Amino acid sequence: TGTPLPRIEDAVRIGEQFRAAIMGRARHVLGGRDNIPPGLSGHGLDPDNRHAHAFYLPEDADGDGRIDHILVHVPGGLSLNAQKVLNRLTLFRGRRGMEWRVILEELGQAEGFCNDSGYAGESRVWQSVTPYLRPWHLKKKPSIQEQNEAFVRKECLLRKLPEPECIEWLPQIGVHGKTRRPIHFHRFRNKPGLRQPDTQGCFLRLHFAEPVKGPLALGFGCHFGLGMFARICGDKQ
Repeated sequence: TGTPLPRIEDAVRIGEQFRAAIMGRARHVLGGRDNIPPGLSGHGLDPDNRHAHAFYLPEDADGDGRIDHILVHVPGGLSLNAQKVLNRLTLFRGRRGMEWRVILEELGQAEGFCNDSGYAGESRVWQSVTPYLRPWHLKKKPSIQEQNEAFVRKECLLRKLPEPECIEWLPQIGVHGKTRRPIHFHRFRNKPGLRQPDTQGCFLRLHFAEPVKGPLALGFGCHFGLGMFARICGDKQ
């Protein structure tokens, strides 16, 4: 449509807007809100399986700093109706009247995209693409860094992933030749009344003893583009 592609720093905005477009298309295609597949909406799932629904993960696949793909990762699997909805979405809108045309490129298992996406495949080392925001509130002790590391380990265990052997804190990451700190990224959900345990965020590099399968997104807002990790180059398994 001529609209510039959005920046990766706005990933959570794009993730939310894309999900909203999916919900609207699902209502139209499937005949109402009640027919939206839980795998796309996240509603109506077992409380013990809160992360089986879609992660809407914006990606800068060509490294120019702009979002050119959105990986829709559904750990619980895509129903036929969900596939129909994704195939029928051709346009979504952002802020200030911006809009982007989209096309479903491919459906498949996550490991099948490892040559096309840094979010897919297996690796022992995963590094932040967008800030990790802790999903739980801090206590007075121990230090913020110690608590954040404990939160990451807890999340991995809850997701049935191995605990990281080592968690590195990165003061900054590079985006298309520019140095970026968490403050350069939009870090807030567009949901009135929602209280975030963390509004600052941090960048991490996670080291595992064995290869871990992606996509990997952790922390607050991880279903919308926050807390995304990519494989480190040279560690594709």
